[in-house]
Amino acid sequence: MALAVLVAGGVPMAVAKPKPKAAVKLGPSAEAQEKALSDFLGPYKFGMTKDEVLAVLRAQLDARYKAESEATQDVYRQDQIQARKKLELDRLGKSYTEFTGTKTGWDVSLIDEEFVHNNNEALLENWENAGGKNQRRFFFFHNGKLYKMVLQIDARQLEEAQRSFEFFVGLIEARLGAATKSSGAAAWKLRAATVAAADELEFYNAFRLAFADAARQADVVAARVAMGVKPKEENRLIKSITAADDDDGPSLDAGKDAVDKLLKGN
Repeated sequence: MALAVLVAGGVPMAVAKPKPKAAVKLGPSAEAQEKALSDFLGPYKFGMTKDEVLAVLRAQLDARYKAESEATQDVYRQDQIQARKKLELDRLGKSYTEFTGTKTGWDVSLIDEEFVHNNNEALLENWENAGGKNQRRFFFFHNGKLYKMVLQIDARQLEEAQRSFEFFVGLIEARLGAATKSSGAAAWKLRAATVAAADELEFYNAFRLAFADAARQADVVAARVAMGVKPKEENRLIKSITAADDDDGPSLDAGKDAVDKLLKGN
């Protein structure tokens, strides 16, 4: 502690100097948070129908494959490009899943805690692997309306020294402000949305990042409570042993700058 010596009645006395007040660090404004959320969500809006989401995804595919096709004059190569586009479109449509009580491939997966059966819930999944990205985006619907999106982000997109949940949460905090944290989880409450991150490194080598419309999510939770649904118990060890390999699904390959691009809104 810095000290100053004062003389009182001829007797030196050590008196502590008052410390200057630390500058108060203000988090991002609500407007900045909304801008960050918009960057995360991209062209998707809560309340969209399945067909509206599919229309956006198909338009993205059309633009990407058109550019690739126009970059070559090789007719055979162009045919191959169109064939790949068709396969991707088919896979996208087939990924739509309604949770009606019949066990699905998602019931033991990274997102198995994000839905329940027999509550008018459904899912559409897209693998985002263009432009250096390497992640899956899951669209969750309730009563036919988009209310939540979840990103599965491959940790290998970060440098090895940065592949920690703490570092990942720090990236999100740079955009959304300080998180409410617990073991392996972090959450943010915005004006009209919630954001949650989960550590999935041990079994999936990934981070899970979920965005939800606050009002619609409350309706989903209320409907689940009315059904008597209890929270799912998590057992990663059992999942790692029993989960079958998804031969039809994409593998998550490296692409170091994708997370940074995502968080900057690129």
